[in-house]
Amino acid sequence: MKIRLPTPAWTRPALLVAVTGLIGLVGTAAAFSENATQGLLIVLALGVTLVLGLGWDAWVGLVIGLAMSAVVIIARQVVGTWVPSGFGAAAIYTAALVGTGWSAGLAGSHLRVSRSMEAGATDELEGAFGSLGMLPPDLALLRLDEEGARAVSYRRPLSLLVFDVTVIDPALEVDSRDDVIRAAARATETILRDVDVPFQISAERMGAILPETDATAAAVATGRILEAISRTPYIDRAQGRRRSLADAIALELAVVSLGSRFPGPDEMLQGALAALDQDVNG
Repeated sequence: MKIRLPTPAWTRPALLVAVTGLIGLVGTAAAFSENATQGLLIVLALGVTLVLGLGWDAWVGLVIGLAMSAVVIIARQVVGTWVPSGFGAAAIYTAALVGTGWSAGLAGSHLRVSRSMEAGATDELEGAFGSLGMLPPDLALLRLDEEGARAVSYRRPLSLLVFDVTVIDPALEVDSRDDVIRAAARATETILRDVDVPFQISAERMGAILPETDATAAAVATGRILEAISRTPYIDRAQGRRRSLADAIALELAVVSLGSRFPGPDEMLQGALAALDQDVNG
């Protein structure tokens, strides 16, 4: 049996940065092979593409790269430097612009997801970790990357559930609030399958990676989790009695599945978090 060790958290963004740099180097070399002015123009275009691409995802970055390629070609035609003999070099740096936009978008998307999860990784996570089996944010992100890569490679379904637990009983003390959140986390774990991966992003935000689960099955799983949480009791220390979680908390859920709208793990997590944040802010 082979055991796959966890990949360090810096590996994927570092690889994307290296790929982006290599693509840019190839494009720059191709441009300078014609003349210095052309090389400086491509360096500027690559820089703009890189900066803009980092602010978006891979697909928007791809469009940015195509747009910058068009701008460069039009600029060369205007100044009269667009000649058939330079088509080979032009093809190389055009591909470099497109590739830079795509890889910069991937890197930016991944880094934003990492920051989003790390921002929630506070000391308040202590209430759900330890005795529970929920993964912390950094390991959850790695696991989602692995499951996403496997699902894409083998064309298998994959879903992601993320939800917020909000304590709505103002009479609960701090210890009782922790008990309520722990009870919700435990109820989620007990209802999941062995292949599912529960995780926690912050004190009141948790979720589960659902391998081999399409949108329909994810909706069923979500219903089972809601039912389990609503039926789970907890001990109200102030009143010295057992109460139902349904009387103490409210849930906001977001479920996304791998597909055309969410083609990869980063897009899935971003979509789920955006949906939750929209509900919270709305």
